[in-house]
Amino acid sequence: MVTYITPVREAIENALVRAGLELRADDFVEGLSFGTRERLMLAKTLLHCPSVLLLDEPANGPDPIARVHLRDLLKELNSQGLTILISSHILADLEDICTHAVLISGGRNVVDEEGNTVIALRHLASQPRLYEVELLGSAENDAAALATMPGVQVLETAATRLRLSIDGPDERIADTLRILVTAGAAVTSFERRGSSLEQRYRVVFGGKS
Repeated sequence: MVTYITPVREAIENALVRAGLELRADDFVEGLSFGTRERLMLAKTLLHCPSVLLLDEPANGPDPIARVHLRDLLKELNSQGLTILISSHILADLEDICTHAVLISGGRNVVDEEGNTVIALRHLASQPRLYEVELLGSAENDAAALATMPGVQVLETAATRLRLSIDGPDERIADTLRILVTAGAAVTSFERRGSSLEQRYRVVFGGKS
């Protein structure tokens, strides 16, 4: 027996594969999770093999795991040659997915403090990262342990908190924490505060919505 696959059926199967849903082809929509339904909607937009994909808030709603899968899927589609334009307020996701970003206010592109209307995110990724360190005890003594460490700048010293700018490879972040602990600092929290794109957004809009 010869099975003939119609162009429509082939397009559907290709779209499901590109959206990572080929194993769910026979499932009922009602039984799919919210994140999987979002991927199904994405598969529908891929049916005609577009060269440009427009997405409005694609990460608004899925759980954290679904958001990670969606980011990986969009990056994979982009690597296949698909141009993707995303409108979103989740800046950390945009920085992970996109190569360029535009800040928009009142329907117009906003110029940042460097005079750019289009921000190259790969350039921002190489810039210093901000970290906030919570401590038990005085932060001034612990800040002294970082005084000679290259690429690390203490931006703020509060009673039990340090705000750091760390430049360089990821290993330097680990070294910063190791030096603090080796110096006797009782570190209770060591967290990155805002992505590079978030920092740029705050400077441009000054806290205004």
